[in-house]
Amino acid sequence: MKDVLKMSVSKNFGIRNSSNPDYLIERDFDPEQINHLGYIHASVIFSFAEICSGCFLAKYFPEEKETTLPLLRTIKGKYSTPAKGKLFAKAHLHNDSTSEVSFRLNMSDKVKFTIVTDVFDENDKLVFRGHFDWFVRSKSAMTAKSFVKTSGDK
Repeated sequence: MKDVLKMSVSKNFGIRNSSNPDYLIERDFDPEQINHLGYIHASVIFSFAEICSGCFLAKYFPEEKETTLPLLRTIKGKYSTPAKGKLFAKAHLHNDSTSEVSFRLNMSDKVKFTIVTDVFDENDKLVFRGHFDWFVRSKSAMTAKSFVKTSGDK
């Protein structure tokens, strides 16, 4: 697992750790990333939310950072309101705890779980909520065949 905020996509979107302790990450408004109505483009908001889920993984599962391969499998999201200005995001596990996820990973070398990411504007209005379903597998348990099989199963 790479340092998510050092990846080029995070840098290109100007994403950084949040200075507000209520949030995990933040980004400033960029007038080059607006839609035809003058609001932040939906794809920028979606990318910001997905990156937040990756930041959550890195922050709350630091021991697994070098030994696992996380794969985003599915996402369900809903946009609540258009946004202008600075964005903030936070995340949490859906119906799980970090200790439960770590336990399941250690028991079977793979685990599935959902991270819920909420994106807010600078007025603390909910802009987007996404449910990101992750599949994480131990690198030591992987072969090319098992990767294809487990990442594509239902």
